Amino acid sequence: MKITPYHIIGVSSVLALLVLVLYFYQTSPENTEIKPEIQQVVVVEETPEPEVVEEAPVPESEASAETEMGITLARVRPDGSAVIAGNAPEGSTVNLYNEGALIGSTVVTGSDEWVIIPEAALKPGSHLLTLEIIAPDGTVTIGAMALAIEIPANGEDTPLVALVPYTEDVVAEATILQTPEVLEAEVKEEVVESVASEDAEQGAVEVYVAPRLTIRSIQALNPGMMSVSGDAQGGVSVRLSVNGSESDTIRPDEKAMYAATMPIDRTADIFKLRAVLSNADGDDVATASITLSRGQVEQSMGNNALIVVQKGDALWRIAYKTYGQGIRYIDIYRQNASSINNPDLIYPDQVFVVPNG
Repeated sequence: MKITPYHIIGVSSVLALLVLVLYFYQTSPENTEIKPEIQQVVVVEETPEPEVVEEAPVPESEASAETEMGITLARVRPDGSAVIAGNAPEGSTVNLYNEGALIGSTVVTGSDEWVIIPEAALKPGSHLLTLEIIAPDGTVTIGAMALAIEIPANGEDTPLVALVPYTEDVVAEATILQTPEVLEAEVKEEVVESVASEDAEQGAVEVYVAPRLTIRSIQALNPGMMSVSGDAQGGVSVRLSVNGSESDTIRPDEKAMYAATMPIDRTADIFKLRAVLSNADGDDVATASITLSRGQVEQSMGNNALIVVQKGDALWRIAYKTYGQGIRYIDIYRQNASSINNPDLIYPDQVFVVPNG
């Protein structure tokens, strides 16, 4: 057969048509063989949803641990004397600064609590007290909160004390720790509760009063004479003895208080003091005892007194009953700092020296 140009043109047309058909077939959206590959690619590109950023607030525990460190208590008297307390890891060194000047330092022992009493009283005016905590490994942490203190110039009004944010990352708000009104309300409330409880106990005498005897206050009047006083409820007479030497019988007064003066052996190294409460029938219904060293007795000379802590006592209450001012618990704390780790924690039968008691 003779091949003519028309045959060549016809074959070319057929081939071109086949190429077009094949192209449209491969690129047609109805071709299900290609789709899975395209879908897989899209899925792979859209899967980075679980970002690690959302699972990264691990440092919250570390941040909370830092916020727990710092100042928790502050009491400042009108004369500028102060007691500052707070929390820090055991073994840390805590430094207290006033406008950049170091005014007190201590090492944390025991229950992660610390107390600092500045040696010098704060002067009238404004003060900003900041904290530096040095961990046993040498890590230094600046307290997130600082103390803003305003001491009146008259030396009589109670200073204003507030805990305020100091570092940029702190989220806490300022907190008032002490104002004249707040302190006055605390004292009045405490006195009212004390009087109410005492009145309730006195009113119960008509029915029944459980025998209760305490040795409350001890004072060496001179090297050979001691004065002792305390509470005596549910009985009619008290007998006292020091190292076995008994005193005369003492009658409690209308407030169930007793007081007696008795001779002591000035050469003794220890003084075993014992009190016995008897009822109307002469039966012994309660006893109390305390042992003192010669050094303790000598500390009570010079118009000082020894106070024996009773259950439910607080330094604030002891100061109010002794001086008529609860804020003077600072004086008691300072005198007995070696025996008190935390001014808010005192224990029955501890013996404190009360200055000018």
